[in-house]
Amino acid sequence: MPLIAPKLDERTFDSLLRDARLRIPQYNPEWTDFNESDPGITLLQLYAWLTEIMLFEMNRLPDLNYIKFLQMIGMELNPAQPAIAHVTFTPDGSGTVSLPQYSRLEASPPGGLPVTFELRRGLDVTATPLTAVWVFDGSRFYDVTALNNDLLGDTFPPLGGQPAPGNMLYLGFDLPQQNLNPPLTADKIFPPRISLRVFMQQSITAGEPQSASEVRNPPPAPVTLVWEAYHADFQRWLPLVVEDKTEAFQREDYIFLSAPPRPKAMNPPGITLETSLYWIRCRLESGSYPSGSIPRIDFIRANVVEVESLATVTDELLGSSDGRPDQVFPLSRRPIQPDSLILEVRQNEVDASPGAAVLLTQNAPDRDNSPWQRKGDFLGSKARDQHYTLNATTGEIRFGNGINGMVPPAGLEIVARSYRYGGGTSSNVGVNVITSLNSNVQGAAALQVTNERSAVGGTDEESVEGKTSKAPGQLRSLGRAVSADDYEALARQIGGVAKAVAVPLMNPNFPGIAAPGAVTVVIVPEGEEECANRRSAPPKPSSNLIREVLRSLDSKRPIATELYVKGPDYTEVCVTATVEVNPQAAFGAVRDSILKALCESPILDPYKQRFGQDFYPTNLYSVILSVSEVRAVKRLVVKVNGNELDQADMNQPYPINPDGLVFGLDHQIIVKPASDS
Repeated sequence: MPLIAPKLDERTFDSLLRDARLRIPQYNPEWTDFNESDPGITLLQLYAWLTEIMLFEMNRLPDLNYIKFLQMIGMELNPAQPAIAHVTFTPDGSGTVSLPQYSRLEASPPGGLPVTFELRRGLDVTATPLTAVWVFDGSRFYDVTALNNDLLGDTFPPLGGQPAPGNMLYLGFDLPQQNLNPPLTADKIFPPRISLRVFMQQSITAGEPQSASEVRNPPPAPVTLVWEAYHADFQRWLPLVVEDKTEAFQREDYIFLSAPPRPKAMNPPGITLETSLYWIRCRLESGSYPSGSIPRIDFIRANVVEVESLATVTDELLGSSDGRPDQVFPLSRRPIQPDSLILEVRQNEVDASPGAAVLLTQNAPDRDNSPWQRKGDFLGSKARDQHYTLNATTGEIRFGNGINGMVPPAGLEIVARSYRYGGGTSSNVGVNVITSLNSNVQGAAALQVTNERSAVGGTDEESVEGKTSKAPGQLRSLGRAVSADDYEALARQIGGVAKAVAVPLMNPNFPGIAAPGAVTVVIVPEGEEECANRRSAPPKPSSNLIREVLRSLDSKRPIATELYVKGPDYTEVCVTATVEVNPQAAFGAVRDSILKALCESPILDPYKQRFGQDFYPTNLYSVILSVSEVRAVKRLVVKVNGNELDQADMNQPYPINPDGLVFGLDHQIIVKPASDS
């Protein structure tokens, strides 16, 4: 178990003052006035207050020593992590727009400060928006445009309810504006690369188990899909080059298509619209989906790109070297994404004589020509190694001392050519908040942008308390996952994971059967701790968070281990109780207090339980009776997963699986005045 720092002195102000007053009769019998107004008592209070301050500082010594030990072994606070979102751009029909990587967007959450996002990759926006979606199920056409535009969660099968060869999904793009000068030709409607994204219903994908092998090497799609566009010259549908990351609509991800050559605005037979559109279709050529895995999607969007809550800084002058060892240069913005920093040490170009080297890493007879490299520490650095370290949380760049790591020669400038900063929980903005694009690219001002799903994954800088609690597990695992405790400790280090447990010999595809070589890591996502925000549904990790945990643990597991990650198996508990309270109490306030006590109780709060902790229904009596003004619980009915427990079951523990937690919801509390009889 982790070492707990002892309290060197537990005396408080009250205990110090009390002990001092008790000594008065022994040392000064003539002192008989112990009132607060007595000057002597005032002096005792002053000395007790000063002593308590000294004791408080002394009690911090064990924590200080602990933190210093973590610093000695190279443990630093994890920097803030950026939130990830997927934004959709809507063109105005005036032409294609190419947004470069790191184009900047702004989110304005209500009641909060603006948050900056940047594109993780470049995006070519089509000249016209996606305005129609149709499905051909082999016998007839269905217009699913309304379902595709409905953001309330209604899903539809993109290839029909019974996918078979010949079924098709049609995507119709609008015509360009008629008043353009010069007019927009057909070959300018689509950019060289079309970006589509398939969105699944969040409640379906959240918490579902995924395996490391499937994330690392996804299984081949069970069907063969062909994406096509109608060619104006050849008068037939021609295939497009496709990169399908959804594995044939089986998961939420991107689909990238090549530009249709010579597209033609025409409505295929069976699609009845007043205006002809530019169509791209997906045709099921061969194969079939296994029973129970027919895909259903929430909606599909064009012109979608992934963004993260980071901002880029370029060409920041940090200062000049004075030739001393252990120099530190702070960056102006923080926290930093370590891999984004490009550091340059160069001659001052103003003072440089003709022919002088501009970069420190260029031709020089007395030093290595390799570039400056970021290292975790200088323990393995030699005197002439051009190394530096970066504290991503504080933004401090540190150079060597001439023995471990080279000292930049005096007079050279330290320049951050580029780096990215940002992140934090405040960047987890809600739906339709990322709405402003800051770009000087031609045509960008006419684009509308929004995020139809919330940004997720942003975490604040790690606290000292969090680091000290996780440090024992990190030291024990040393970056490798061997034991169950190792998997749990490593999973908890990933941003967005509140708690985790590793269940050995468990394959979620074969519940109840011991699977040698299999390990299932069960995670609970970070979220709001308020009861009202968790009353409707238990907290389940998103599919993106599960994949992130898998990617992190996959590189640390033994090669023969079969790794799975999933959300908890929740046991839902509903409490219906009739309670008697003090007749003079406010019944509504008492009822709210009981609901809050039930929600925050370790019995029903998944954030406070142990995985696999059995549920004892009779413990609910003590939770309700702990609320002020409650005198008695006259009736208590408990439903577990919708089934009411009888009196015999109420007295027995309800078993919970090792990957399970208990979650309370939809409690009904009836409050009555107590009758004094």
